[in-house]
Amino acid sequence: LLASCGKADKAKPARADGPPRPVRVARAELRPMERALHVVGTLSARDEATVAAEVAGKIEESKVDFGDRVTAGQVMALIDLTAYEALVRQSAANVARANASAANAAQNLKRVQDLQKDKISSASEVDEAVAEDRERRADVKAAEATDAIARINLERSRVKAPFDGAVAQRIASAGDYVALGAPIIKLVKTDPLRLRLDVPE
Repeated sequence: LLASCGKADKAKPARADGPPRPVRVARAELRPMERALHVVGTLSARDEATVAAEVAGKIEESKVDFGDRVTAGQVMALIDLTAYEALVRQSAANVARANASAANAAQNLKRVQDLQKDKISSASEVDEAVAEDRERRADVKAAEATDAIARINLERSRVKAPFDGAVAQRIASAGDYVALGAPIIKLVKTDPLRLRLDVPE
């Protein structure tokens, strides 16, 4: 057998299958990244109030319902408005009557005092006129005080919102009888709201 010695064949480089892929070169830079964390929380009102009746009576009309937004001073319900309006008219008439009686007593006192100067009326008649005048003046003050109370009760028969907010619960409705201090409406202040949540470390 004859064996020949020759130079080894040079290794041929492996070729990649398919065409060459393009490569893009970019400069690395720092950029802010937002991290989102999903949590479950509870919104609660900063202020809330249970509006109660300041007068006793039947609710004639309920002007708001659950979820309604109200402004401070807005009328939310009416309690026996007709009856309290009648009491105001009656008290006003009593004031007018008391003023008329006081005016008559004052005129009578002046007349008796003038007669006393002429020695016509006696001292006892003057004393009676003075007492009558004082009594009628006191009647006027009492009638005015009663009238003031009647007007306050009339104002309180209009249930008003103490602040801007939303109705969280209507406790009493039209036709219900409410006693003094009975809860009528629960109101919450929606601006601002507090967010309570548990955040994992």
